[in-house]
Amino acid sequence: MKLPLALVLAFSACSAQPAKTLVMFGARPGDAERLGGSVVKEYRARGYQVLYADMGGPELNLHIDLTTATRRSQAQIAVSKFLQEHNPEITITYCMGEPSVVNHTVADLVYRSWENARGKGARLGQLWFRVPDAKAGIISEPRFRRIFEPVRQGQYFVVADAGSPPPQPPELRPAPPPSYKPPSGRRPVVMGIAAHADDFELAFGGTFAKLTREGWQGVYIIATNNTAGCELGAYNPSRPGGYFNIQKVRGPFPSDALETIQIRQEETRHAAAVFGVEPIFLNLNETFAWLGRQEIYMDDPRWALIQAPGNGIVTDGPENKGFELATALMKRYQPDIVLTMLVGETNPEHGETADLAYRAFARAAREGAHVGQLWMNLAGRWQYLERVRLDPDASVDVTAELPLTLKALAQHVSQNGGDPPLRPQQIGDKYFEHFVVIDATGAKK
Repeated sequence: MKLPLALVLAFSACSAQPAKTLVMFGARPGDAERLGGSVVKEYRARGYQVLYADMGGPELNLHIDLTTATRRSQAQIAVSKFLQEHNPEITITYCMGEPSVVNHTVADLVYRSWENARGKGARLGQLWFRVPDAKAGIISEPRFRRIFEPVRQGQYFVVADAGSPPPQPPELRPAPPPSYKPPSGRRPVVMGIAAHADDFELAFGGTFAKLTREGWQGVYIIATNNTAGCELGAYNPSRPGGYFNIQKVRGPFPSDALETIQIRQEETRHAAAVFGVEPIFLNLNETFAWLGRQEIYMDDPRWALIQAPGNGIVTDGPENKGFELATALMKRYQPDIVLTMLVGETNPEHGETADLAYRAFARAAREGAHVGQLWMNLAGRWQYLERVRLDPDASVDVTAELPLTLKALAQHVSQNGGDPPLRPQQIGDKYFEHFVVIDATGAKK
């Protein structure tokens, strides 16, 4: 029997439809297959094409240290291109905050690449993080489990969905004030760990000022040695106030890596002095720097020419000397409160500094140090990743501390020309800094 032409064309159109695709990104050869588990059989039965892509495998073939993958442009380009080519309905990888530094950084890389591919027009569906089995790492903390639980689907957290808009963040209102009381009998200690010079003041300077004014001992730590970010050349001496660079030289002019280290660390010393403390530098290298007048990233062959002094790259902090230094500082000062940034922040160096701070905090707790709570600053981000709603556990009213914080921030002349922006969240006539709180009792597991 001869079929009508319209029916033949309909059948042909159906057969030409591409299969739906499920992609799994792993780190080492064979990891991608292990990430799928029983879900592979289920989705194959539904007609999905299943693709495995390991960072060191033939699909991507990245010849890099994966602990630094987060900020390597070549890695993000390769993963983003793979996603654009295959347009998967489902993308699966590890989870940010896993005990394994490699797994954590690969998850961070895949998330950023997924967002990049979507921005370039890829037809993507959902991004899933595999729920870690290990009872360790920040993702095992009860607070972070509660953050992710609403988007859990079986053994996965559905952290992004290109097919639907992300949920709206809640109404902007402060969480309750902190209720933590340090033990009596000794002077309480607050320790802040920020990524770059000036991040300290921007993220939690008001809280640090508030506690030190109340008599707490303050420990001021900057993770990087600041090989980049000096923008003195952007501040014209003709602006009100006259000279805007600390050398009192008429600009503009750019600064290379070694000049920037000197300038930004000197500014940091002035800023810390406003709080009455001395800064401590972990001296981790940023992921890019200026060589002469050229911006060089760590995956550029010319990176070796910079030879900036340091203790490794900030994005692999838990795998280098910086982790040992941070842990030693936790044990030495035994802080009641540690202020830091948020894992998974938009700036990878911020997020990886937070990961380093958490791992040092947890290790110090396990090894018997008296540490109290870790406060991760939300920096106004009430929506975590894309689909995860993140409410603060505590909000600190820093209205009274704002003048002091702005005075400290103004010392970072190369960042703001001595005229710092007003960053804390304003609610009504008050200013707040918001935090997710992790207690050391959980970290001791």
